[in-house]
Amino acid sequence: MSSKILVMSLLNDEEKQVIINVCNNKTDIEKCLKKWKKETYKIVVEATGSSSSKILYYAYQLGFEVYQVSGLSIASSL
Repeated sequence: MSSKILVMSLLNDEEKQVIINVCNNKTDIEKCLKKWKKETYKIVVEATGSSSSKILYYAYQLGFEVYQVSGLSIASSL
């Protein structure tokens, strides 16, 4: 992951995967998150250090339900 770009993956209303690239700064992350309904989306982030902590903090401040997961635990469950 580039420290300048944050890559988000989600399922839209038609259950189709959407990939979004967002500049990795507070203004752009919050602008992107504000487009989503807090009641519809939960934020799940792989634990990668400061980048994952940043988006979890911003999403939590906007009222989203947030989760941080280990990439190792995901890989072992597949």
